[in-house]
Amino acid sequence: MPSGFPVIVLVDETLERRKGKQIKAKGYYRDAVRSTQKKVVKCLGLKWICMTLVVPLPWNKRPWALPFLTALLNRSLINQYQALNNLLK
Repeated sequence: MPSGFPVIVLVDETLERRKGKQIKAKGYYRDAVRSTQKKVVKCLGLKWICMTLVVPLPWNKRPWALPFLTALLNRSLINQYQALNNLLK
């Protein structure tokens, strides 16, 4: 990293559309690509969380976001977290 360049970490959610009986971590998630402000579209699939580090590269004018951590979101953990939040309110 060049001196004076700030350390920037980005977090991204990605929906991977998947179907099938053998896929255990699937769930219904809001599809940000197909949804609008008036119409919400939900898709069956896997939701991934990806953390990236933004770095400048000498051969490109724009910095690149290089992934360093990717994790699969588990729908049952999200439901437990939301239930706990509702109890604490």
